[in-house]
Amino acid sequence: VGSEMCIRDSFSPGLISEFEREHKRFFSLHDAILSAQRRGDFTAIPSLLSEFEAALTGHLLTERIRLYAYMDAYFSTDQQTRTMLREYRTEMDRIGDAVMQLFRKYRNINSDITLKQSLGRDFEELGKILTERMEREETILYPLYMPVAR
Repeated sequence: VGSEMCIRDSFSPGLISEFEREHKRFFSLHDAILSAQRRGDFTAIPSLLSEFEAALTGHLLTERIRLYAYMDAYFSTDQQTRTMLREYRTEMDRIGDAVMQLFRKYRNINSDITLKQSLGRDFEELGKILTERMEREETILYPLYMPVAR
């Protein structure tokens, strides 16, 4: 009962809607970066990248601490679901690392003509990856986040 009480206490009813709002913000920042690139406004891009990086870092940490830890405890007796959760977390870690590398790559966009030329392509690809991942999170992963039955 003690561990169940601890799990119950760590459930946050607004967590999933918070994550979904953050997903919308990621797409907004992504679109703003591509829009700046299309306008040739490369001076706007570093601050957008910094904002995106900070938002994504916070999101990933919150997912790891509040979502995955909770669901790992919630599904402690369901090895199949725990394995799926571990695979989701591992995949997101890889995506997060790749996105952070992309952000680092484009920090100096104002002083590198090749970066100005490749940003559109790289960020179009990033958009596809984020869309696919976030759709799976919102349709498969997030519905598994539920309170412990009383």
